[in-house]
Amino acid sequence: TTLFRYKKVFVASDDNSVIKELRKAMQHLDIVAISDKSDKGYDQATFNKLPKQKRVDDLRQFLVELRLMQESNLFVGSSTSNTFFFTRYMRGNQNILDAHY
Repeated sequence: TTLFRYKKVFVASDDNSVIKELRKAMQHLDIVAISDKSDKGYDQATFNKLPKQKRVDDLRQFLVELRLMQESNLFVGSSTSNTFFFTRYMRGNQNILDAHY
């Protein structure tokens, strides 16, 4: 299949447990991520309470992840996420797989 011809995979997630699960299940791949080890999902109210510099740093990280998702050979995401649709738009709907189905 298309997915398995790649040896290095960048994973963007707001839930670090997903990255841990992927690394365990797909040990043959080099899985790269820049998420914080404490990430457990995104919550706007929690984000709003963070110190200003942490919010700025998190936003910068998200923008870097968006760019990596846009420029990757293949994008796999979930259509339950707004980030999926934004990335799909930035990629011109090219080389997209929806993991939700």
